[in-house]
Amino acid sequence: MPLKQSIDNIARCYATLRENLPDLEIDPRIWGPRALEFLSEMGKTGLNFCQCASYLMEHDIPLYVTR
Repeated sequence: MPLKQSIDNIARCYATLRENLPDLEIDPRIWGPRALEFLSEMGKTGLNFCQCASYLMEHDIPLYVTR
């Protein structure tokens, strides 16, 4: 069962991505809440991770959460 996240958390993740990757068009309908959270954390970490997050989104590479 998918985990529910508050709209505030999703909006905060989306805003972080917009701040760290201003040239990239991000559609939150395509990227789920967990992916937005993961990518926003990558964007805050540093230049290399910011470029990785950008690459993942530009090439529509799916993200999977595993244990």
